[in-house]
Amino acid sequence: MKNYLIQMLHFTLLLVMACSQVHAASLNIEVLGVSNTEGQIVISVYTSEGQFLKTPLVSKTVPARSPSTSLHLTDLPNGSLAVGVFHDQNSNKKLDTNFIGIPKEPNGVSNNALGKYGPKKLMTQNSI
Repeated sequence: MKNYLIQMLHFTLLLVMACSQVHAASLNIEVLGVSNTEGQIVISVYTSEGQFLKTPLVSKTVPARSPSTSLHLTDLPNGSLAVGVFHDQNSNKKLDTNFIGIPKEPNGVSNNALGKYGPKKLMTQNSI
């Protein structure tokens, strides 16, 4: 459990959002603390609390690169956005959890939002 918490703390997101005048936004995402190059990094963008961790607006998968992995997304809607990311170390295209639902793979969300006794509540943190 201690190792898992250390991985969570090191798996930080740096997010920069650049909005243009043409009703579209772009997002540069840099995932820091990627401990190895096994598997892939899965990045999902959400536009509302109801969709968060359920139905992403955009979801991209990129090869894991250590110590950081980057991705640039374009044509996103202006407004509040949330980002969820996880290191799919075994490339099974899902976030592996233990028998009570705690993630076994490193993961994080924008603004480093933390959940208490359940999934993270991100959209309440406003925009990225």
